[in-house]
Amino acid sequence: MGATTSVTQMIFFIASLIIVTGVISIFVFSVQSISGGIETRENFMTGQLRTGIDIINDPGNFPNDPVLIYVKNIGSMVLDQNLVNVIMDGRVMGPQSLNVSDDREFWEPTSILTISLNLTLE
Repeated sequence: MGATTSVTQMIFFIASLIIVTGVISIFVFSVQSISGGIETRENFMTGQLRTGIDIINDPGNFPNDPVLIYVKNIGSMVLDQNLVNVIMDGRVMGPQSLNVSDDREFWEPTSILTISLNLTLE
């Protein structure tokens, strides 16, 4: 009886080691997956924090017909000025319906763009 008890305990011990190894491998995979998601989110948020623009017109005194808006890149990233969209009176005005003053493709930090909208404000 002594040998069968030892063999039974050894079988249970080996089975428990196999189960624990499987559970640990699942936890490791889950932690790595969560860690990758956090890293992706961190990279996205870092990019957003490094990007910023500011309208530097006097808001009560916009020139009319065409509407001129002066915008400054206050972030630390170079932006693509061909991707500028303006929302005016609930309408999205993409690059095809606005004129940007600068012929360069990229918008450097601390530089100012003049955006001309072909519309009249009331």
